[in-house]
Amino acid sequence: MFLRLDRRRARILWDAGRWRRRAACRRMGSELFFPTGERDEAAVAQTAAAKQICARCGVRLHCLSYALVANPEDGIWGGLGP
Repeated sequence: MFLRLDRRRARILWDAGRWRRRAACRRMGSELFFPTGERDEAAVAQTAAAKQICARCGVRLHCLSYALVANPEDGIWGGLGP
């Protein structure tokens, strides 16, 4: 039941407002926010670049709230990630 509630809450957060339309990453390629490979130098640089974009995003807290509920396995969400 708890898992179902979290999924429902994640769906509400995803659909709520229109925060995704105002996200700094909206028009960027998603590959920046989903680093590939191990923690090599390129992946570390890619992660840092994505987190810099998140840091100046006006809807960062909305994205972070979504990520904390939905618990995505991959990617940088609201400035958090690997």
